[in-house]
Amino acid sequence: MKELAPNNSLLDIESIKDKLDGSYISSYINSNGLLGLKSKGSTESVQAKLAQSLIEGNNLLYDETCMLSQNGWTVSFELIGPDNPHVVNYTDNALRTLAVLNND
Repeated sequence: MKELAPNNSLLDIESIKDKLDGSYISSYINSNGLLGLKSKGSTESVQAKLAQSLIEGNNLLYDETCMLSQNGWTVSFELIGPDNPHVVNYTDNALRTLAVLNND
């Protein structure tokens, strides 16, 4: 994803997505070198554990997120679904990618 400098315009935006009604989740590499997911402040929250189980059930998403995270990037997701209720009711639990951010 291209980073916008203060003097760039909205024409530089590569994509726009709907705002989902869920919990913010981000990737990290744990002390054992494995991919982990966390909510805003916790690796042990209900949301973090649900997100971790979802990504472990999707080999492609897991592998891509792991590779990016090991190479200095953070992948941010929105966790949605009936097991993480908010205002909008979703029928299935899912992780939706929001952004891939360079850690430097």
